Amino acid sequence: KKTAEEILSIMDDPFVEMAEIRGDLCELSPQELSDVIESEEKPILVSYHCGGKEDWPKAESFLVAAIEAGVRFVDLDIAAPVQISKNIQNLCRENACTLIRSFHDYDKTPELNFLKQTILRSFRYGADIAKLACKAESEEDMQRIMGIYDSLLEDNHSIRADQLILIAMGPLGREARKTALQKGAPFMFASYDEPSAEGQIPFEEMHSWLYGEWRGVHKSDFHAPCSKSFAQRALLAAAL
Repeated sequence: KKTAEEILSIMDDPFVEMAEIRGDLCELSPQELSDVIESEEKPILVSYHCGGKEDWPKAESFLVAAIEAGVRFVDLDIAAPVQISKNIQNLCRENACTLIRSFHDYDKTPELNFLKQTILRSFRYGADIAKLACKAESEEDMQRIMGIYDSLLEDNHSIRADQLILIAMGPLGREARKTALQKGAPFMFASYDEPSAEGQIPFEEMHSWLYGEWRGVHKSDFHAPCSKSFAQRALLAAAL
């Protein structure tokens, strides 16, 4: 549970290009969150994972504060109540904030047709990016998730690979997180210190795999991942 000062300190790390702030895992007030966003230039993604319907009012307040402060991305679960969903969609459009609609299954990987329909529903519900995170118990589960990058895009030409973040949770899904980047995912989540999801790859390991010897945006031939064409290169998000 990091403080505003700790988050800003991490954002000062030159290796960090982007960070996720999860409202359910920190104790920032909406005002503290606004202060962090307004004082930071790097892209920030704000999310709030709800454990039950009693969490939704706090989640909405947290996301609204982030959007109004000028955050670059917000992640809203596809299960959000209708009115909250509409409110967040409208605010994102008014404030030029990229809206991620997400689905999580911490127990299993659902059938392929369900996953595809969930992605399409995410876009109907205002998503700029659709995110699926499912527990992978087998190689078949991982292939089912990663295969969506090919099969869904073939059938739906209006959807691009950089609009899909597909995650296989659990130890078996570590390599799938790298595969998602290779398939065109706009970014992937890595643990800066303590993992916020099962099977998350440590930040340094993912960074080394992605950038090699690294000099990041300081390299003359490097295409900055946080630019509008960042799909050409993946960027990392450290959950704070």
